[in-house]
Amino acid sequence: MLRQLLKKVFSNELLIEPAEFIIKVAMVYALWRGLKYCGETYPGFLWGGWAAFYDFIGNLLAYCNSVILNVMGIQHIHEKRVIIVAGTNGIEFSDLCLGIAPMFIYSGIILAFGTNLKAKLWFIPMGVFLIFLINVFRLLALILIQARYNSYFDFAHDYLYVVVTYSLIFVLVMWWMNRWAFAGEENAG
Repeated sequence: MLRQLLKKVFSNELLIEPAEFIIKVAMVYALWRGLKYCGETYPGFLWGGWAAFYDFIGNLLAYCNSVILNVMGIQHIHEKRVIIVAGTNGIEFSDLCLGIAPMFIYSGIILAFGTNLKAKLWFIPMGVFLIFLINVFRLLALILIQARYNSYFDFAHDYLYVVVTYSLIFVLVMWWMNRWAFAGEENAG
């Protein structure tokens, strides 16, 4: 339907696909912002599932970091979404730091672009897992920076994750578009 509308708007066929992609990305982002607004405004949004999902991801990220800190031999206190290394104020894994927005937007872009449903079924979970994994190591880096190089904490907090995560998402989306999005079902495995 969107493609037919764009064919009426654009006389140049080469503009239709990029315009369709931009509109779909904007729609995914608008959907995310709408869901986020509802989740933050209405405590029982999605029958409490919104808050439960955030708590699950936050607790899982903290748990993963606690396990890694234990393996590294670093003494710390771990309580739900909070990790405190001796001599620091600790870090609370707030809703904004869980990487849920990038996971949603990445998934929406893959869903919106391309026709290869079979590849979407494995490509989306793979990308979400990679984003989660990067966030585990990003939060671990923040914990270690806070403990050893606190003067760099704000810079690392504000820029490290953004550059690394969105670079990964860009690479994944480009790989998706170039290799999997429109591959025939016989080539998708």
